[in-house]
Amino acid sequence: RPLLLFIVIMDLAFSSISIGLPYITVKVLNVSNTQYGMIQAAISFGMILGSLLLSLSNTITQKLPKISNIGLTFCTLLAALSLISFNIFSVSISVALYIIILAFVGLILIVINIPFATFIRKNTPENLQGRVNITVNATANLSISVVVLLFGFLFGKFQPNIIFAVVTVILFTISVRFYRALSFSIPKNNVD
Repeated sequence: RPLLLFIVIMDLAFSSISIGLPYITVKVLNVSNTQYGMIQAAISFGMILGSLLLSLSNTITQKLPKISNIGLTFCTLLAALSLISFNIFSVSISVALYIIILAFVGLILIVINIPFATFIRKNTPENLQGRVNITVNATANLSISVVVLLFGFLFGKFQPNIIFAVVTVILFTISVRFYRALSFSIPKNNVD
């Protein structure tokens, strides 16, 4: 249960980024279309890099960090996004920081999602896999739908740095509260 809650909260955190990013980059930073495209591409680049890292070597996948540490790393990235949204840097520095941070966000999403799916498959009895997969997917899809509505409203009412700070605190609280339950490494990404 803590793992499923953690995944839902990670989806919440990622949704805050995907919904807040256009608002921050266009309304707050006034970036050009090219810069915005580069920022959006950074997440995809991180995902591709994460997929390549997971597929290259069993050595890498055997040494993946603990789930709780990944949550704390994501908190750091959200805190950095909150800091950038204060608009204290020049546009070019802000864009460069966004690209770096979002590449790491994409990498973290893949480093969690692929092994999580493998973990579910390996640790669920075969006769329950369909039900478990449907429950996990339905929970994730429902939470994303609710969160999109929620963040759409929140970004219209509050400053982005406040929203990122609150999401960071929520993710940090979950990561610390369930630190022991989430203190396992995700399994190798291999097929039996």
